[in-house]
Amino acid sequence: IWVRSVSYSLSLNTSFLVIGVLPLPAWSKGLLGVHSEHAKLNPSNLLEEFAILMNILVVDDSPMIVDIVSSIVTDMGHAVVGLDNARAAIDNLANNQFDLIISDVHMPVMDGFEFARVVRADAKHVAIPILLLSADQSTSFVERCRAEGVTAWLKKPFQPAELERQLKRFDMDL
Repeated sequence: IWVRSVSYSLSLNTSFLVIGVLPLPAWSKGLLGVHSEHAKLNPSNLLEEFAILMNILVVDDSPMIVDIVSSIVTDMGHAVVGLDNARAAIDNLANNQFDLIISDVHMPVMDGFEFARVVRADAKHVAIPILLLSADQSTSFVERCRAEGVTAWLKKPFQPAELERQLKRFDMDL
C-alpha cells in the first residue's frame, strides 16, 4: 500500500485531506502481511492506520530541495505543503495551520530570517517551530537564528537521517 497525503484549503474555514491508496502490485502478494487476494483495507480505520503525524510547511526557492525535503517528510508520515518563496508561505499561513516550518535562509523575495520575523510577529504562529536550512553554520549565523526566533537549523547539504532526527525531535515536542 502506498499512501501520500496532500492538504487543500478551499476557504478560510474549510480544509480537507486527501489520502490516495494504490493497490499493491501483483508481485507483492504474500509480502508485507498480505496473504490473500481478498485482503482489503478497512476504510473506517484508514485514517487511524495512516495518521498524519505533523503538517509541515517547506519553503525553498530550489524545487529540488523542496522535493527532497518533501519526500523525506512524507516518507515519515507527515503531510507537507511545499512553496518556492517566503511571501507565498506567509499567504499560506494565513489560511492553514502547520506544526513545523522548514525554510531555506537565502531566498529571493524574502530571506529566511525575515520570514521567521514575520511568522513570530503573528500571535497565531508564534509557537510554530522553525527549522532553517543553510550552508552557513558560523557563530554569527547561530546567534542570528537565536535572535530571530528560529528554533533549530540544519546544515546543507544534509543527509536524510539528519533531517529525520530533527523531525522526530519536533514530533516529540507536540
